[in-house]
Amino acid sequence: MAVLLIILALGVGGTALVVGPRLMSFVKSTSITPDPADASAKIGAALYKEQGADNWSGWSMGGEWKTLNGMLLSDGTSGSQNNSNDFIWAPHQVGVANYGVQATIQVTSPVQNCYFGLIGRGNGSSTLGGASSYTGYVAGMVSGYPFTGTATGAMVSYFPLSNVSSSSTEPSTPQQYNLDLRPHTYRVEFVDNHIIMKVDNHAVVRIVDSVSLSGALVGLENGYCQLSVSNFSVIKL
Repeated sequence: MAVLLIILALGVGGTALVVGPRLMSFVKSTSITPDPADASAKIGAALYKEQGADNWSGWSMGGEWKTLNGMLLSDGTSGSQNNSNDFIWAPHQVGVANYGVQATIQVTSPVQNCYFGLIGRGNGSSTLGGASSYTGYVAGMVSGYPFTGTATGAMVSYFPLSNVSSSSTEPSTPQQYNLDLRPHTYRVEFVDNHIIMKVDNHAVVRIVDSVSLSGALVGLENGYCQLSVSNFSVIKL
């Protein structure tokens, strides 16, 4: 059975949870070819940066994902464990193991039951057509649905199509975080087997997980939220 491992920093009480199972689905992409130039870049250098000037050229648009006036928008209508359009891939495929993924994201419409996040260390086949093709991590926010009832909080999740023991991931004591309608800078950092999710430069989830130590695919996920994304970048760490 497919298992999604969730580490959730609740906005109510600050309690860490591990929950699952759940199937994830993905949009199609091209074959995976990590950029060899990334290896020679300096630590801290931007390996990829999108600020909307080219209207998000090369991104895998479709379904709920679209652009307007240089902003990447998602209407959230494709959010479902059975729908392939809740994920969108960046055109850059990362050529190093340690990196950060960062984006400025605003939730533009109040929704109780939704989720969104950054994708990193993604791996998959050249067809990238379904959940059976992937492993990787999502770091982001959950507002009520589907994991936590009425709670809201930050999460880091791993999505293999195989069984994963909950003991393979160890959450630290999380900071409380509540979702609002202002723009925030969301970031996930992968350094060896340490993963940190930050909101506005404040760490909200820390985990140690050795299941996936590399992966070239990066992007965004959204289910049922309405989002506006003003920028996206990948930084070498």
